[in-house]
Amino acid sequence: MISNNNNFKALVKKKSEEINKFLIERSKNPNFELKYIIDYLISNLSTEKLKNVKINLIYLIGKLSQLEIIDNELIQFLTKQFQISDKWERREITKSFKIISKNQQLDKEIINVLASSLQEDYVPIVKNILKIFQNASRLNKKTIKNIIRISKCRDQEVIELKKRILHKVITSEKLLFNLLDNKNFYKRLDKISFRDILISIFREIGKLEAFKNRIKNSNWSDNRKTIFLDEIAIFQKILPKVL
Repeated sequence: MISNNNNFKALVKKKSEEINKFLIERSKNPNFELKYIIDYLISNLSTEKLKNVKINLIYLIGKLSQLEIIDNELIQFLTKQFQISDKWERREITKSFKIISKNQQLDKEIINVLASSLQEDYVPIVKNILKIFQNASRLNKKTIKNIIRISKCRDQEVIELKKRILHKVITSEKLLFNLLDNKNFYKRLDKISFRDILISIFREIGKLEAFKNRIKNSNWSDNRKTIFLDEIAIFQKILPKVL
């Protein structure tokens, strides 16, 4: 057991391979002492050693979150590493955030940082971020817009996660219209994104008709109106068959 500063100091002096081996062993039987080990290593390891053991530290933070609330310093460590790491490390960071989000709410800053990566090509990261957002009690407009714009990725799990989140957070056709109208966001949507919105949100013909009328009466550009109204017309034919 590591129980005092002398043992912590001895651990820091070990080679990266030995530290990694130690961390892997500790992950097999996590306990509350992990918090002190992680804090000490992050604060006292050299830049090079921290880089070499970072993946295991990130993994251990996720394990620790199953035992206790993760404090702001460790959350900030994960957030900073997410912004400077490669996609392999970001994948591990989102795995830890996914576990953390089951037990505590992530703040707006972290949600925004994660949302900025929803348009990247590496699907495992996108999936993990969407699973994190599923656990959020609320999402801001910017984040919802980023979710809406995921259209180039046609991975089935991503599509389903996106559908569930949009259905949860966009609770009325008025809210949807205002979101698309805000700062002319509708202009940034392609046909696939708009189709995904319809499938995700509408379960009732009446609400879909009301949404269509809002678009008809809007000052949106004529070409976008035509594209979106055509999509709605197609969906109106399909919707009764899936209800």
